[in-house]
Amino acid sequence: MTPHDHSQSAGAGHGHATSGSYTCPMHPEVSRPEPGKCPICGMTLVLRATAAGHKT
Repeated sequence: MTPHDHSQSAGAGHGHATSGSYTCPMHPEVSRPEPGKCPICGMTLVLRATAAGHKT
């Protein structure tokens, strides 16, 4: 019922778009503000540009 239902990432940022975040190629629900390893599979997180300009 909230009008701010833009958060597609799993609780990361609550709708706040950053210039980039790091995500796992195999587990896109994993999102971190800095590089590292996926806590699920151990793959290296890759930089993903957030859809800051994709607001509707």
